[in-house]
Amino acid sequence: MNFKSTIFLIFLFALTGAKYSGIGPPLDWWQKIILYQIYPRSLQDTNGDGIGDLKGITQRVQHFNDIEVDAVWLSPIFKSPQLDLGYDISNYTEIDSSYGTMEDFMEMMKTYQSRGIKVILDFVPNHTSDQHPWFKKSVKKIKPYDEYYVWHNPKGWDKNTPIPPNNWRSLLNDSAWHFNSERQQFYFAQFLKQEPELNFRCKYVIEELKNVLRFYLDKGVNGFRTDSGPFLVEDAKLRDEPPTKVLAPGSKKTDYVNQQHIYTLNQPETFEVLRQFREVLDSYTQKGGLTRILVIEAYSDTLQIFEKYYGSPTEPIAHIPFNFPLITKVNDSSTAIDFKKAIVPVLNAASPDRWPNWVTGNHDNPRVPTRFEPSAIDQLNFLDLLLPGTAVTYQGEEIGMEDTKITPDQNIDPISPTRIPERTPFQWDSSLHAGFSNTKGNTWEPVNPNYYWLNLMAQKNSTKSHYNIYKSLAKLRLKDEFLYGDFKSYIISEWVFAFTRSLPEKNPYIIVLNLNNEQEYVNLIKSIPNLPNKLNLCLASGNSEHNPGDEISPAQFPMRPKSAVVLSVGKCN
Repeated sequence: MNFKSTIFLIFLFALTGAKYSGIGPPLDWWQKIILYQIYPRSLQDTNGDGIGDLKGITQRVQHFNDIEVDAVWLSPIFKSPQLDLGYDISNYTEIDSSYGTMEDFMEMMKTYQSRGIKVILDFVPNHTSDQHPWFKKSVKKIKPYDEYYVWHNPKGWDKNTPIPPNNWRSLLNDSAWHFNSERQQFYFAQFLKQEPELNFRCKYVIEELKNVLRFYLDKGVNGFRTDSGPFLVEDAKLRDEPPTKVLAPGSKKTDYVNQQHIYTLNQPETFEVLRQFREVLDSYTQKGGLTRILVIEAYSDTLQIFEKYYGSPTEPIAHIPFNFPLITKVNDSSTAIDFKKAIVPVLNAASPDRWPNWVTGNHDNPRVPTRFEPSAIDQLNFLDLLLPGTAVTYQGEEIGMEDTKITPDQNIDPISPTRIPERTPFQWDSSLHAGFSNTKGNTWEPVNPNYYWLNLMAQKNSTKSHYNIYKSLAKLRLKDEFLYGDFKSYIISEWVFAFTRSLPEKNPYIIVLNLNNEQEYVNLIKSIPNLPNKLNLCLASGNSEHNPGDEISPAQFPMRPKSAVVLSVGKCN
């Protein structure tokens, strides 16, 4: 055996030994849920303008009951010029007219909560629109609004041109500093220049945003998903960010990606601000008895997520800081070890006060069937719904929706043309505009042309459809073994990944994924001890040759490419 092989086996053994011990009951409501992200522009249009609306969300409530969704999170619905599709907010406490009215929102929330579905709102504290009254007053230096945003004097002047305070870049690869001629200062904006960033060193700003939380908590919402968590606070000394050691492929030296963002991301003060938001939610939990949850978007490494964003038992921050390794660390060429390296560190770091969660897609990333082989959607849903922790589903993943090809003239996203393809309308049926809208014109973005065959109605009548597999997974995850059970993972072969969920005195479940683009013959005996001669097949992905009720030999059984199965030592029920 050569040195390389020896190292591989040592590494393999280290990974195989990783184990997560389940956390027993009672679990709070948010620890057991499927949290479903609704992109309001694209769920259902009821007034024929081609844009989804709140009445449309209300109209579709039965769909979420059918797939066992426990809570929905709505992308921003607040008043906005819509330059950043709602993330540029001009009034936090007013509903944007394109979605409806506050009365429509209250009716929608009442309907969902009466059906046992909790409602989570997007919360965007990092920045506002430049059309927000706060910014207009800040430009004019009206107190206390003069300190509401991050303003700084020019570093100097190059003839008549002001020089930005430092080298900080925006995500659009230009300077993050924008000069305002009226105030004669630069304001800071890491996203669009029309999205000036709030100054969290101003106590009035923090109180304003806490009042926004209270406004909606008083109306009965169940929590918030906080956008762009790492961006909230910047270095007070305005130190230049150092360059990366290696330029990103195809980029320029001045691009955002070629700086180490040690002074604009994850500053210590950020976590204090987030902790204060959590305190507001906890005060409502204490008054009402039902936990109000704080979810945070943070594209950070696993260690930072667990060390920073969860906070501590005495000073908690997020109930759910999104864990993104199933988006950022695996792709269609990933091996079993790659998947294990994405999953195991999250579970190794988990504890009763650091509850794991899984995200396979959202409005900012290409859809699963686009990042992977289209048939792999069931596999990713197996992981999302059967791994320990809270499951997060992006709108359309339950039917395997794919990215829509968008031409340059159709793209209305000024930040990135790659974000629109995953945001196009939900495909309900094969009728006009996939049942999303009855408009005689165009929808806000085109429906995917595959809607005539890839749609919910067509999948309802097919037992092996993505939709019916998703429904079966949603019911299976309600079993105690999946809510509270231990987790242990196994590298069966280079391309076959497996894990078990088990409780004492109960038969374990074994989940097996063939990540290969080719057929695999799977032998579980060599890796998983004490297996009987036959296993019962409880559930299979739609592309599997196996069916529920089949008996499987763990010593050798075939698995089609990109397929997945759930096996049990005992009865499946």
